[in-house]
Amino acid sequence: IADFLRRQVPERFHPILNSSKEVFVSTILKFIKAYLILMVLMFFELLILLGITDIITGQIPYLILVCALTAIVDVLPILGTGTVLIPWSLIALIMGNWQLSICLAVSYIIVAIVRNFLEPKIIGQSIGLHPLVTLFCMYFGLKILGFVGMIGVPLIVITIVKIQETGKIKIFK
Repeated sequence: IADFLRRQVPERFHPILNSSKEVFVSTILKFIKAYLILMVLMFFELLILLGITDIITGQIPYLILVCALTAIVDVLPILGTGTVLIPWSLIALIMGNWQLSICLAVSYIIVAIVRNFLEPKIIGQSIGLHPLVTLFCMYFGLKILGFVGMIGVPLIVITIVKIQETGKIKIFK
């Protein structure tokens, strides 16, 4: 399939295609690394916050496992930390456990604020885009194409920027 597609493109564009492929693969690896860093940071943040909650309420069983699973869910943008902490907080509230409910709600708010601050910064630094450009690309991609767009649009933008930096294409001034 790759050979067929290569034959359809004029020979003069082959260097650009090769550069695009290299930059795209490199950017994907950097993206994965950035999200792994975010996941580890969220794990430790949750470990601290839910650890404090456990000290206050004594009601967080399997603390490390809960933090690990919540950090994994947090990496998934459609789900996020709220998928775990909000229902848990509401169930605690319904069951009359005010302390646990308030601690979980406060933990969620802190995690959401930290995540919204760190994500564009870490992703932007990893792939080489300014954090605001990264945030815009992620938001635009999410609104237009959903989860795939949230990942794909920044990848496409960084690929275009990196190829432009090599001088093979001239799109931006």
